[in-house]
Amino acid sequence: MGQWQNLDPFARQSENRTLTEKPALTAWNQPALRPFLSVYQAYFNDNFGFRSALVRGNFFLRYQLLNVSPSKQVVLGENGWLYFTGDRALDDYRGITRFNDEQLGRWARDLLAKRDWLAGQGIRYLLVIAPNKSTVYPEHLPARYNKIRPVSVLDDLVDFLSNRTDLEVIDLRDALHREKSHYPLYYRTDTHWNNYGAFIAYREIAGRLAAWFPQIVPRTMDDFDITSSKSNVGDLANLIGGQDFIDDDYHIFTPKQPYSATVTEQEEAPRTPFTMVVPGKALPRAVVFRDSYFIPVVPMLAEHFSASRYLWNLWDDQTPMAEIVARYQPDVVIEEVVERFLKGTRLFPKGMPAYFRAEAGGHDANTGQEREVPLHEITAVAQAEIRREPSGLIVNATGHDPQLAVPVARLTVDLAGGIILQATIESPVETTLQLFYATAGNPAYSEERSTTAPLIQGDNQVELFIFDQDVTGPLRLDPANTPGNYIIKRLAVRRFRQGAPAATPP
Repeated sequence: MGQWQNLDPFARQSENRTLTEKPALTAWNQPALRPFLSVYQAYFNDNFGFRSALVRGNFFLRYQLLNVSPSKQVVLGENGWLYFTGDRALDDYRGITRFNDEQLGRWARDLLAKRDWLAGQGIRYLLVIAPNKSTVYPEHLPARYNKIRPVSVLDDLVDFLSNRTDLEVIDLRDALHREKSHYPLYYRTDTHWNNYGAFIAYREIAGRLAAWFPQIVPRTMDDFDITSSKSNVGDLANLIGGQDFIDDDYHIFTPKQPYSATVTEQEEAPRTPFTMVVPGKALPRAVVFRDSYFIPVVPMLAEHFSASRYLWNLWDDQTPMAEIVARYQPDVVIEEVVERFLKGTRLFPKGMPAYFRAEAGGHDANTGQEREVPLHEITAVAQAEIRREPSGLIVNATGHDPQLAVPVARLTVDLAGGIILQATIESPVETTLQLFYATAGNPAYSEERSTTAPLIQGDNQVELFIFDQDVTGPLRLDPANTPGNYIIKRLAVRRFRQGAPAATPP
């Protein structure tokens, strides 16, 4: 009755997902009824009568009376702080989330590919990482959320990129930690930083851009009138049903010199791409990939570009980047991503986009020429017997540590950089492929100078990355850690560039 007569006295709360819409029954037969009933059940669960009243009642019972969270996605911290558990965000802080060598190598490879492809067109690339709220304000977490290890997955990635590449990365953690004693930087009841935190992020980004584009003059906090009020702004308060009852401090930054950027090319959807334009000024142009953390940053940053295009997603292998660059002609591409979205992300899960391919030879624009490794030159070193068949190199692993020697001495070194070994291999079981290498200064193989990739049962196409530039051959390939017959169908090696010349800003 409440659903159809609209008797619920409380307004429907906004949610962090799209509620199921009422389906239409197209025909009275079994093929049409079966999917209809399933969708209608989801619709009913989202829209049943007095749902809003019951959500609020659950909030008062559990939060107000029992001091427990009404939602599995929200942890109640001290002093009214709420923390998001979705996307395993707290695992990031605790150090549970980890990157293996293959994941770190893929991140580096894909980011370098982006940077170098843009640099070839005179375009800068900047990666910006927004930390989770629990990374900046862990002190309000319950004691049970202790650290499992002292470093996080963000430490793993940033350290890898800093030590193995020369990518331009803005890790905002240090700047936010420096300022948190002066200003509140995140909302207590929301996953995001507040306008103070957004301003710190803006200052770090604008400062880096000013070194490339001298016409950019970052604003200071003195350029704003800052007022404070109370507001029901928290998405986490909403998740536990308390948005109407839990308020938060809301700080409004009003520029003393009004913003001049105006919005164009925007439809009525929050995640629809849009463009900001500042007419009549000789400023650089930008394309920005971003998430919800960037919403309060956009008005500040847009003032420094004659035109800036904003896209709510990562630059992945489905992004028509060649068309975007041709249309918006950016001088810089900025990619912002929140910490919790880093794990498990493969920027190019289906391989390098076609526009990364060089016109000559069909090779990646950021790599040297690919060289096939002659399978007949691979030799068994330990716990392996090999024979050559038309299907490939048959490797009979007689123990748990089979070892092969892979010659690379004849490779032409086209670029000063690391090595990518591409392997096509058929495995009888799930196991792990491991590649060892030696350098002039460290001629012995070791775990520290190795990289791994998982194999599934059946056919596999994997890439292993070596980020040392003075690799000496041969490589040692351990095709598995399980006895059995493996078929190596193809091996190829190529160099990739780690230190491309910086693009020259116009």
